[in-house]
Amino acid sequence: MPVFDNNREIDFEIVFFDLETGGFAYEDDILQIGLRYQEKWEGIYVTPTKRISPSASEVHNLTNIGEELFFHGIQIPSVPLQAALKKTLDFLLTTNKPCVLVAHNVNFDSTRLINALLKTGQIEEFSKIIFGFVDTLPLFRNMLNRQNNCSLGFLAKEANIKACGAHDALADVLILQKLIKHHQISDEQLLSQVSQFNYEVSKQIAKNHARMILKTLSPLEGTVSEGMMNKMAAAGIDFPTIIDTYITLGEDGIYMLFTELVTEKPRVTKSRRIINSVTSFLQNIIT
Repeated sequence: MPVFDNNREIDFEIVFFDLETGGFAYEDDILQIGLRYQEKWEGIYVTPTKRISPSASEVHNLTNIGEELFFHGIQIPSVPLQAALKKTLDFLLTTNKPCVLVAHNVNFDSTRLINALLKTGQIEEFSKIIFGFVDTLPLFRNMLNRQNNCSLGFLAKEANIKACGAHDALADVLILQKLIKHHQISDEQLLSQVSQFNYEVSKQIAKNHARMILKTLSPLEGTVSEGMMNKMAAAGIDFPTIIDTYITLGEDGIYMLFTELVTEKPRVTKSRRIINSVTSFLQNIIT
């Protein structure tokens, strides 16, 4: 269906996708990619590079011994991440149009896909075929007027859709496709939830940068809260910057660094108590 982007009409195709991973942390491996476009599908198993967490295995029944991947205890063929992403790209290209990738709780899948593309240097290639992402979770919550009981499994049971192989990426994309059809959700409704690919990439790069900065702020643990350190990281303030500012400008410098207005809000905080805690800590370690 057509969509307008910067007053340009773009015709796109909807592709349902799902990932299974080796854990719940950002750095855990992608283990399976499931894709479904109309009646076409692609399931790709990815060679693990680290131990799969037991809690993740309980969900999707994938385990590993080194680089060997097992499903329900049976070894299955897999390919390295770079090759898996190439197969994903090849599948998306069969649509011959820009794609909107649709998933349930898409943030989990999109952030890991984007990180994998950043890691393998394939962002540019994928940006030519992926228009954006759609999350069906808020769509179902709004449509059913409830916050709970909106998991894929619960929705499938409610709609009498067989959920065999739940938490298998291929099974999950088929279930989601059937749910969209069952609830007569139109392409227009899906489009109302779209977040463009390039925006999501920029957002993820900023988050990755903030996580790197956050690691440098570990000396401040116990001096300020975790939330305050997250605010510093989001503002691009790493520990060397704090040290250099204090050495050069003293307490006044830290105050200016933290209270500088950005979009009419302080860069970090205006709290004198927090700023004094930081300056006292710096005074103790520098003098």
